[in-house]
Amino acid sequence: MRLVRNAARNEAPVKSNDILRMEATLRAAVRTARRSFGSEHVGVALCLIQLADLYQHEQRFVEAEVVYRQAAEIYETLGIGHELLLAIALRSLALTLCAQQRHAEAAAVSAKATRLILEFQ
Repeated sequence: MRLVRNAARNEAPVKSNDILRMEATLRAAVRTARRSFGSEHVGVALCLIQLADLYQHEQRFVEAEVVYRQAAEIYETLGIGHELLLAIALRSLALTLCAQQRHAEAAAVSAKATRLILEFQ
């Protein structure tokens, strides 16, 4: 059984079965949020970010990219008042793109996030 380690938090290794359970729980949370709030709601985007973070942690970068993009689209649709959440989603997306060696695209996404942050201040 493969083990993963959350080095950033220096936590004990997590068994892959635990990762599968976490993924199932997060996917269920996304479905529940969509049913409860509709597809274009901040609660859905927050659940998507958590799922994408899990994929990123597990180095499942293609899946993380798709889910980060979905969350970013929701924040863009929601518009005013969600700029910082959009910037956070875009920064995470940029890191995922870097991990896939897509540095030019990552730089453009990161620049957009930076513009949002500077405009907010």
